[in-house]
Amino acid sequence: MGDEQAEEQTQHDHPSELHNDHLVVITSSERDGNDDEEEEEESSIVEKELERIGVGVFHLKAAIILGLGNAADAVEVLAISFVLPHIPDTSDSEKGFLSSSFFVGMLLGGLVCGLLSDHVGRKPCLIASLFLNSLFGLLSAVSPNFPLLFLCRLIAGIGVGGSVPSVFTMATEFMPKHGRGVFVTVIAWWWMIGAVYTAGTAWLMMGIWRLHWKIFLAFCSVPAALCTLFSWISLPETPRYYYARKNFDKVLDVLSEMSRQNGKMATQVSVTELVAEVASIENKSKTLKEAEVRKKNEGEPKAQSKQKHKRRLGAATEEKKKLIENAEGEESRTETTGFRERVEGDDKGEDIGIARQSTVEKQQDEVEARGNQPEERTTTRREIERLVKRTAREISYLFHPDLLRVTVLLCLVWFTLNFGWYGLVSWTPTLFHNSNNNNNAHNSTEPTPTPDPDSVDVYRDTFLSQAANLPGNIISSLLVDRLGRKWLLVCSMLGSGLVAGLLSLLLWQGTSQGVVVALACLFNGISVGGWNSLDVLSAESFPTVLRTTAMGVLAAVGRIGSVVAQIVYAQLISDRLPELLFLSALVMLAGGFCSIFLSGDRTSKNLSDTVR
Repeated sequence: MGDEQAEEQTQHDHPSELHNDHLVVITSSERDGNDDEEEEEESSIVEKELERIGVGVFHLKAAIILGLGNAADAVEVLAISFVLPHIPDTSDSEKGFLSSSFFVGMLLGGLVCGLLSDHVGRKPCLIASLFLNSLFGLLSAVSPNFPLLFLCRLIAGIGVGGSVPSVFTMATEFMPKHGRGVFVTVIAWWWMIGAVYTAGTAWLMMGIWRLHWKIFLAFCSVPAALCTLFSWISLPETPRYYYARKNFDKVLDVLSEMSRQNGKMATQVSVTELVAEVASIENKSKTLKEAEVRKKNEGEPKAQSKQKHKRRLGAATEEKKKLIENAEGEESRTETTGFRERVEGDDKGEDIGIARQSTVEKQQDEVEARGNQPEERTTTRREIERLVKRTAREISYLFHPDLLRVTVLLCLVWFTLNFGWYGLVSWTPTLFHNSNNNNNAHNSTEPTPTPDPDSVDVYRDTFLSQAANLPGNIISSLLVDRLGRKWLLVCSMLGSGLVAGLLSLLLWQGTSQGVVVALACLFNGISVGGWNSLDVLSAESFPTVLRTTAMGVLAAVGRIGSVVAQIVYAQLISDRLPELLFLSALVMLAGGFCSIFLSGDRTSKNLSDTVR
């Protein structure tokens, strides 16, 4: 027990470690100079192989499958916005909580699957998440009452949130550094395809054919079901994941399959080369750590160093005494007599063998004391405890000094973008319903008339606002490698915040429905660039062994923003629409200003497998 505590303390004081099952190298060496101009890392063997393989048929297939997964998420997220006006006998607050339940599920799914994906793989988590999305999306359509509908939307949200980290992590890890930004942006395009599919299906099924909303909701589960099947059959695990887990045979298998599908010669890399590269990384990390410890010790005053040595010696002596006192049995006490004399008289004695014997006997006694306790239960409990400790440790790595700045700033950006964007998009049909009756809401004391939920114009207007993502996607894909991820994010968030503020001002003064729809289209067209750049920037900012953990944590923080937005919008959208839009504008602008201080944009640079 003392050894475990000492190990945990060492990991806390010196966050450098090499797991036996996967590679994590974290050093607390200080960086000099501007983070934006940090030195380019030497390409790993996997990185070089990905460059050699290039972009081809494999990547086209992966883009379609991963893109369909992103589209399926969009369908489930936006479907509820068309359903809310049709649910009978529910207040605005209840609708807000129903919408929030989905985002709470996304929060849980993103956090849990993001953490698991770094341990069990990206592909298994993606398939499991898409299956949950499809199954409980379908069950939502047959829920007989509000509580069951609430529960189904919550679990469907877990599926949607769980797929996001794996989708963008896999898209990032399959690609070489040249063209990675465009590829990931293309995956993000599929959100627009899912949004247009949802709006078009709602317009057709509920607006024109006047079908029940439950039929529409069932139809929305189809994309997730298709993506589950395609991912299971055709999508491999990423070679970077296998490399981080030191599963080198699998690395070569995936690289060879990618080469075959892209019409390139099979990889000539051997397992021996991969082992040697990892050993070199480990040795370099060990050297860096030793240099840090040596530098720290050399800088200590001699008196302080002696005092620390005495404290450590005293602590060791106390530990030895405890071992002696806890030893049971006459034979054990006899064998440790000499050891006790050396401890009390001279701490320099050779006591290692006796200490080990005493520790072993103590462990045996503990096993016997457990009696009839099932061994399986004990093993399971230990495995759970070990998993919880490892999870907490890996989350703590995100706040290591080398990653603290980027982690905190990205959390703020994810929160603000989710609040501003999901708040507006989730309530777009209701926004269009109410905008005609809210031109002068701040001066009116009359209650807002109940809108007609079956107005075809609302479906048409919502369809147009989602289709406006197309030009935004095209422009952002052209700029993401030229302008860079960071500045595209800054411009998109500040621009969309200004548009939301202008819409708030015009609604306050009174304006036409056409202007409201036009500005809503402009908001979507600009803000989609923020999403595309944020997805790429977030995935590239963290090393392979922490990438999906980081994406899960960031997505979870974003879902908190989404949940808060649903509750706030539900309370204010009927009577305080201009004020609500002004609040969204301020939040988006705040996120844009936070983005300015982001550093470490890895546009056209090698991905990091470790934290330096």
